[in-house]
Amino acid sequence: MAAAEQQKQQLDLGSLTPQQHRMLEQSVKHNFLLNHLSEAERLTVYKSMQRVTVQPHQVIINQGERGDDFYIVESGVFDVMVASSTEQLEALALEEQLQQQDLNQLQQQQQDLAAEQQQQQQQQQHAAVAGGSSGGTPRAAGVQQRAAAGKASGGGTTGSLLVDNDLMADIAANAAGEAFLSSIEDGQEGGGGPGSVGSATTTAPGDFGMLGGIQTEWGELVHTYCAPAMHGAESGGAHPSFGELALLYGKPRAATVVSQTEGVLWRLSRQAFRAALQAVRRGPDPAVLHTLRGCELLECLTNAQLVMLAGLLQPRVYEDGDIITHQGDTADDSCFYVAQGEVVAVVYPSSASLAAATTAAAASPQTQGLLSAAVLGAAQAASGNGGRDGFSSDRSVHGGRREVLTMGPGAFFGERNLADPSFTWLASMTSRGRTLLLAVTRGAFEAVFGPLAALAADHAAWQAWLARQHELLSRSVVLGPRHEQLLAGSFDPQALHMRGVLWVLSGCAVLASLEEPQAGMALTGRLFNVEAVQQQGLSEAVTRMRRLSAALPPCLFVPHTVATWRSPQHGQAVVAGEALGTVGVCTLAALLQGGPLDERSAAYVTAMAVLGLSHLHRLGIAYRGLSAITLLVTEGGLVQLVDFRFAKATQGRTFTLCGVPEYLAPEVVGGTGYDESVDLWALGVLVYHLITGGTPFAHLGDDELRIYRRILRAKFHWPDTPAGNDISADARDLVAQLLQREPCKRLGMGRGGFAKLRAHPWFRSVNWAELQEGRSMLPLGLRERLFHSGGGGELGFWTPQPRQAGAPNPAWLEEF
Repeated sequence: MAAAEQQKQQLDLGSLTPQQHRMLEQSVKHNFLLNHLSEAERLTVYKSMQRVTVQPHQVIINQGERGDDFYIVESGVFDVMVASSTEQLEALALEEQLQQQDLNQLQQQQQDLAAEQQQQQQQQQHAAVAGGSSGGTPRAAGVQQRAAAGKASGGGTTGSLLVDNDLMADIAANAAGEAFLSSIEDGQEGGGGPGSVGSATTTAPGDFGMLGGIQTEWGELVHTYCAPAMHGAESGGAHPSFGELALLYGKPRAATVVSQTEGVLWRLSRQAFRAALQAVRRGPDPAVLHTLRGCELLECLTNAQLVMLAGLLQPRVYEDGDIITHQGDTADDSCFYVAQGEVVAVVYPSSASLAAATTAAAASPQTQGLLSAAVLGAAQAASGNGGRDGFSSDRSVHGGRREVLTMGPGAFFGERNLADPSFTWLASMTSRGRTLLLAVTRGAFEAVFGPLAALAADHAAWQAWLARQHELLSRSVVLGPRHEQLLAGSFDPQALHMRGVLWVLSGCAVLASLEEPQAGMALTGRLFNVEAVQQQGLSEAVTRMRRLSAALPPCLFVPHTVATWRSPQHGQAVVAGEALGTVGVCTLAALLQGGPLDERSAAYVTAMAVLGLSHLHRLGIAYRGLSAITLLVTEGGLVQLVDFRFAKATQGRTFTLCGVPEYLAPEVVGGTGYDESVDLWALGVLVYHLITGGTPFAHLGDDELRIYRRILRAKFHWPDTPAGNDISADARDLVAQLLQREPCKRLGMGRGGFAKLRAHPWFRSVNWAELQEGRSMLPLGLRERLFHSGGGGELGFWTPQPRQAGAPNPAWLEEF
């Protein structure tokens, strides 16, 4: 028995040996991306790794090149070098360029030699052939020797290293924690695609273990990795690893790693890592989500809540002829999804006739859309209207009973049970063949979400509020005296002048303050530099962003697009723009330059972020970019969500790494898949930021690696200062409830949803009704901050790149 169990474990390891598995387990014990996974999940990742043998003096990674792989050292010695000066980086680039020229020269000489030999052979002149060979071979051999020497020193094995001032500026900005993770192209899972901002991680000398002053051709030797076996059997310990940030996104490497000796590495690419995690954390079946999303009774649930509901469904297996529910039963409060097999709805003659049941149902407006699938299907069958997906009519009669409906895979029935405690099954549900159903009871539903009626009422209130947005936006306090003209888009976009830049969204886009001088109208717009978009390969990302923003309805807290345009120059579009239905004066981060806000002002700002996020979640959109930097403040004091680089229409879970590093949720950093609940985590970080002036998981001088480790631990501390000690218990409680490691436990996700979040005691000073109508009075502290800051400071400047002469307008410009 023990041998059989041992064999089973061996088979579970796949091609890994038990020794290799133990070695990998020891190596990742302190790896922040892997040690939080379950043992089964880690095993799946190990099976995705490649075991590779390396030769002495082989370059494993080059400083400055984009990293896509993570490595674990099984054996061998590996040196880590850092070229800290621009001169060293340029020297490395020049060396690789010269080596490439040598290789190109060798190839050209070999081609010339082959051509010469062929010509001489055709002329049948053996002596000339021999002379040509002796003349060409020494030259080729000399180049081959130089190429071999270059390969031994690590040059030219992985492509050229491009060094420029922009790259160095990105490295410096990232070291200060100011760079964004702008992997905004969702087709590139985990970032690292054309949308990634390339910047190297600046690591403190203590992390590398400085050896002090040893210079090499690659820079200063700062550390040496040795497998435990190199220190003898007694030392043991975990095998070293490097390059773990490459599992998150592609960014320039911070150092060069070269093998001293022959060795063995275990290599894991970011794509393989993501694929392994997605394989073990698939989330709900898309077919189940599709069915739940199509249920009218459940339209009040957000995408994240539907994902949670799908997770509540429990399997139940029925054999042929088993009765699932009994006609007339009021005790069974379950609803069911048909995963496999068929379910037949049967009406028995002892009950009221089918016609009477159908007539009674039709006469009750309160139950429209809430009826059991059996009665609805029977009514539709009788009228010849068909049924929902997975349903088919069956009006056969057997021994006095009537089979009124047959439901196959994908059908969902009994959903009225979730909303109506007095629900009565109007038909018996019977299994035809072996059937697998997924079921949830009303009790289980309400334990997680609260009463469905309350969620439906909150959703109906949002729909009524949404219908009034044009009226609310028309008030001059929000948009100024030209509000009707602005909302109608009745102005010439080509006549717009840029007053200045509110902030740079990315290397190719800005949020700008605009004016139309003739109409005396001010507004805010998003501008895209066409040439920069093309050079950075962001056309698909900009297209996705534009289509999402174009579909947004008017909203006080999420400005919609009122007009689009292209600014041509000599027939070529240089800038594409979106005019927004708002007039912004600064970012929230600009206001925070004067220090943290008082709690009353912070609650006011947070409340508007809550209303904006709630609005987007009901539209099925995850914002994924909430931070003090990405919130716009209007002259009237409204706080608005205007940065849609990272926003995505969600259909279940997604895996892309994007957002502002300090605001990322653990499931985003860990790559385990997420939904809109990440916005609630970011909301908790925002509250902390507003009232302390800092973020909970980032400290001065931190690199991203340290930030991500703290985020995955989900543990933070409040400032131990007089100001920090004055933070209220309500504020601390709110942040604690939002910064929950488990997404389903975050305030706003579970029972009561956003309504429970709005009811938190910290918001007691907020008049939600007035705020939703844009007529709430700004707290004194925020009014003074807006007045004294002069609108957040001076506007910046932006000069877009000109188009290349003769370059055609790209297809994505058709979106503008």
